[in-house]
Amino acid sequence: MKGLFVLPMFLSCFLVIAKCYHEGREFISHLEKLKRVRHSKSKRSISSFTEHSVPVYMAPHQVGLKEANKIVMLPGQPKVNFDHYSGYVTVNPEEGRALFYYFTESQDSSTKPLVLWLNGGPGCSSLAGGAMIELGPFRVNPDGETLYHNKHSWNKLANILFLESPAGVGFSYSNTSVNYGDKQTAADSYTFLVNWFERFPEYKTRDFYIAGESYAGHYVPQLASLILRNNKVTNQTVIKLKGIAIGNAEIDFEDELSGIYDFFWTHALVSDEDHKEIESNCDFSSGNSVSKACNEVLDRVDAAVGKVYAYDIYAPLCSSSSSNNSSASGFDPCSGNYVFSYLNKPQVQKALHANVTGIPGPWDTCNNTIYPSWNDMPDSILPTIKELMASGIRVWIYSGDTDGRVPVTSTRYSMVKLGAKVGGYVVEYLNVTFVSIRGAGHFVPSYQPQRALMLISSFLEGKLPPPPYVHCYGGRGFDPLGKLLNTRKTKRSFNYVSKDVLTEYSPVYIAPQDGLKEADKITILPGQPIVNFTQYSENGPFRVNPDGKTLWYNKYAWNNVANVLFLESPAGVGFSYSNTTSDYVTGDKRTAADSYTFLVNWLERFPEYKTRDFFMTGESYAGHYVPQLADLILQNNKITNQTVINLKGIAIGNAYIDYTDRWAGTFDHYWTSALISDETHQGIVQNCNFTSDATESEACWDYQAKADEEKGSVFTYDIYAPLCGSSSTAPSLSNFDPCSDEYVFYYLNTPQVQKALHANTTGVSGPWEGCNFAIHDDWQDEPDTVLPIIKKLMGSGISVWIYSGDTDNIIPVTTTRYSMAKLGAQVKTPWYPWYSQGEVGGYVVGYQNVTFVTIRGAGHFVPMASVQCYGRKGKDPLGEFIKVQRTKSASSHIEDSSDEYSPVYVAPQDGLKKADHILILPGQPQVSFSQYSGYVTVDPKAGRALFYWFTESEDSSTKPLVLWLNGGPGCSSIGNGAMTELGPFRVNPDGKTLWHNKNSWNSLANILFLESPAGVGFSYSNTTSDYVTGDRRTAADSYTFLVNWLERFPEYKTRDFYITGESYAGHYAPQLAQLILNNNKITNQTVINLKGIAIGNAYIDYEDEMSGMYDYFWTHALISDEHHNAILNNCNFSTMASVTEKCQESTDEADDDIGDVFFYDIYAPLCGSNSTSPSLSQYDPCSDDYVFTYLNTPEVQKALHANVTGTPGPWDSCNDFIFYNWNDEPETVLPVIKELMASGISVWIYSGDTDGRVPVTTSRYSLNKLGTQVKTPWYPWYNQGEVGGYAVEYQNVTFVTIRGAGHFVPSYQPERAFTFFSSFLEGKLPPTQT
Repeated sequence: MKGLFVLPMFLSCFLVIAKCYHEGREFISHLEKLKRVRHSKSKRSISSFTEHSVPVYMAPHQVGLKEANKIVMLPGQPKVNFDHYSGYVTVNPEEGRALFYYFTESQDSSTKPLVLWLNGGPGCSSLAGGAMIELGPFRVNPDGETLYHNKHSWNKLANILFLESPAGVGFSYSNTSVNYGDKQTAADSYTFLVNWFERFPEYKTRDFYIAGESYAGHYVPQLASLILRNNKVTNQTVIKLKGIAIGNAEIDFEDELSGIYDFFWTHALVSDEDHKEIESNCDFSSGNSVSKACNEVLDRVDAAVGKVYAYDIYAPLCSSSSSNNSSASGFDPCSGNYVFSYLNKPQVQKALHANVTGIPGPWDTCNNTIYPSWNDMPDSILPTIKELMASGIRVWIYSGDTDGRVPVTSTRYSMVKLGAKVGGYVVEYLNVTFVSIRGAGHFVPSYQPQRALMLISSFLEGKLPPPPYVHCYGGRGFDPLGKLLNTRKTKRSFNYVSKDVLTEYSPVYIAPQDGLKEADKITILPGQPIVNFTQYSENGPFRVNPDGKTLWYNKYAWNNVANVLFLESPAGVGFSYSNTTSDYVTGDKRTAADSYTFLVNWLERFPEYKTRDFFMTGESYAGHYVPQLADLILQNNKITNQTVINLKGIAIGNAYIDYTDRWAGTFDHYWTSALISDETHQGIVQNCNFTSDATESEACWDYQAKADEEKGSVFTYDIYAPLCGSSSTAPSLSNFDPCSDEYVFYYLNTPQVQKALHANTTGVSGPWEGCNFAIHDDWQDEPDTVLPIIKKLMGSGISVWIYSGDTDNIIPVTTTRYSMAKLGAQVKTPWYPWYSQGEVGGYVVGYQNVTFVTIRGAGHFVPMASVQCYGRKGKDPLGEFIKVQRTKSASSHIEDSSDEYSPVYVAPQDGLKKADHILILPGQPQVSFSQYSGYVTVDPKAGRALFYWFTESEDSSTKPLVLWLNGGPGCSSIGNGAMTELGPFRVNPDGKTLWHNKNSWNSLANILFLESPAGVGFSYSNTTSDYVTGDRRTAADSYTFLVNWLERFPEYKTRDFYITGESYAGHYAPQLAQLILNNNKITNQTVINLKGIAIGNAYIDYEDEMSGMYDYFWTHALISDEHHNAILNNCNFSTMASVTEKCQESTDEADDDIGDVFFYDIYAPLCGSNSTSPSLSQYDPCSDDYVFTYLNTPEVQKALHANVTGTPGPWDSCNDFIFYNWNDEPETVLPVIKELMASGISVWIYSGDTDGRVPVTTSRYSLNKLGTQVKTPWYPWYNQGEVGGYAVEYQNVTFVTIRGAGHFVPSYQPERAFTFFSSFLEGKLPPTQT
């Protein structure tokens, strides 16, 4: 960004003047350039002040000043139980230079250290930034008059001293000109401290720390260095400096610049090309090395980024017109405005003992005159930091990871220069500590106050931030499978179970079972809802409520489709037990044998199940249990006279089945999921041989430990799930409560529950637990792989399914796929998406004798992540149309209109306007404009008539006339354009009433919606063959409609006229415009005053549509590399005729990859969802359903004067018959668009950038074919202070993108679409500021 290197303005924009968000861009750009120049001219060292000590000015009279500085009460302040002070300390009486401070003591001030806080700039106020917005005890309310308490204030932990430095910043002043620079600032700050200690002598021996952010990356180390040197050589006050902490700190010019643009690139704020240009043209090794060519590139790149808030790239901007001023952190981005108002109130300044000299002009957060006069600024402060590291004081460097101004990338580069290598969120080096604060921007305590408080607490205590404490299943403290696998590394592996579990048969113990079934029957469990099935000691149908006492019914319980038997095995697990302690030292072999014995006996107790089909399922280490037990069953079925178990299949989920694959797959998954660093992953790849645990080296273990540390407290069993105990409201991919295991613990340890379950009859010592860790610590046999057993089962004829939740990280899908490859089975059914309730449920591939299934959005415990319904897949009329046209010979005759004019049918129109007037629509809110609808006959002989709906503007006589056309071909402009996009009304979910669309385009123009051709919506023909139509007749009928409609509404004959539309209207609009212009020249009938056209996400060129669509799919990760490459290799889209069968196969495969994604807006939910998943817009995806119901209501049709002929069947949004029988369609309308460009009318092409049907890629390919010169280069345009999209003006054509909008732009981004449409009508480019 252009303000990236000029901190004097950063808080001015952030904290104070709202217009900086809208108008400050060029000013910031100017300052950034100035800073680059200053770096090239400024002195490179400030070593002169470290050579010897200069006597420090000591004011003679500090007695009594402390009491004079005490603040009685600030205006609008809540009551507090600590003291605070503010006032001036003179640092140079000869020049009249005095610095202002604000000091907030802690409640127990006598026991707490003293911390000095410095904001940066240079030239910005610590009172406004640090005290009032970040870490001070108060924040200002939006009224600008009152304060509220900041519960995360740092004065809970220390006595905090805020200093406005140098003179000229905030309330600090000088009576003479100041020689601004690093050296003078450090000297004055030191003089301030020495004198302040005389005023507050009780702090002279207190531990002292300096903290700050941004350009305080210079201030703090330099002041610390000066203190340490003067402590050695002065007879004055010795300051007890213990440490420094600097946040998002500017400490090295090279690292800052390279880090910023690398951060921008990795966060998708700049293009590949621009990033490469920076790398090619810029040498940031010093200020002198930044060339003119580099600066030009940086200026262009900064401009291209648009108004993203560089200090927190995910934060909103302050804007009084915005409907949403909140950020993810809850921080109000307009806080600076409130502080500005507050600190400029005379009563506030009086209470603060501030502005005693009457500083001219209002107080401001930054002094923009200081920076241009700054006369010394070293390129790097790293030598000073190294000096401090060697001194023995504590040095902490922290970084909010969403800051783009001094990003974490810059800090990490500097850490490397210090001789450190960063590998995680917190890393402690020799003499320096680096901490990142997740989700925080440049002003860390503002954006993440709780995390910042924890940071400063750790810093003051000299301890690293606390390690994660997670008590839920799969957290760092409770990971049974992980513990088992780690325990194995200290033992030798036993592999004998990979052979047959039993090669010799031993008779199985069978106990008498008479009467035990009835004894086991559960009457009712405590807190259980009423059910209509019988249950014994199995409780899968229920989940435990948070009260730990009652149950709720799991509607996805597997006993809906089968009788489900849950077994706690081996002995020692859950309620299972043994009277012999040595039994708890067990392993795979005994577990299989005991489970088999259980089954034989259980079938005697429940003999009705002996001949029933039997399946086994399980997860995790059941990847051993299930195959081994299945193998034992099959073997014993052959050799025993006892019960034959009718085993039909097994299914194992996120299953531990192979040691090598488990470890290799896990760390590969860590890396692909961005949980660990490149370096650590490379270390594992290079140092680890996972063929068995015996082959792992110490270096390998070290890298694994490092990976676990880097990963942090991510819930390993579902990396996108929240943690139990967290207060976070962040969305999860499932509705599973991560604290469920706690509720279960309490429930199953309730005596009445155990009694109802007939459990713990022997009085098992200690409470029931979810896992028995003593068992896995003493596990005695576990093969490295059970793949040989699985292969044997595959050969046995039983069904073998392996499934994987794709967000699990303990046995990730990567691991399972590696194991599937080892099975070496041939593919029978290729990879495809499977569905649950209309949503992609996951993906499946059928191999010879084994099936692999993924469950989308599920973690390790797949059934817990119930699949939500996002609804049905939407229609794709344009896609279907293009496929149909491939089978036909495409016509291109519409590229040039005929110069021969045929007289247009014009019917008498007397009285029809009045007849078409709509009094009121059913369920319509009151409006202050007129509306009309009805039919216009375009061919009386064929009985062909087109239906329209016309919504006038409130001041209709002054506004232009705009025709709107939807595409398809064959789709309704009433049901789509008018009712769901840009019309004045939208339909409520009841399908009966309407609500007003405040962004309706009839606020700006009189809008005419036309259903064309005949057969679309309410338009009709009495001649069936008319429904076999095409581009030519559609243009001709639309023209005839217009000529007749203007006779019906003659007041619009001379009005400026525009044509707009989307999708296949990329054909309709240009062709109709061309016909109008031609007929205007040669007819004596109505001359239509055509001024321009605007077409959105427009289908205008077949080649560009197809290649652009699949390129868009690939760049947005919707299709595989293989299928995209196949399209590139097999497809020639230059004409429809050139599309081969092999190309068709490649595109079909790519289409299958996508699954049920609504690619008219690839980020939108589908209709039917009860999900709370966020969407980029608030548009209701079921709106089409409401419109369908509404327009098929008889009283609505009557009010619209529609369906007067009684059209058979209901009104529908699109007519499939029409596009299946379309008989002429040129493969490109670019020649027509070129003709329109040359005619002098306005031609605009716009594109919603989340549409996958006619994506922005397609539109840009077509614009390149137009070959026109750029007039106004690409720039971001704005709506309500946010980037609304991007625009570029060419010679005679303008291209505009609408950010966050899909195919139906006004539906998804109504405010941005409104701003775009206003610009189009005014003939002005979209606004560069708002």
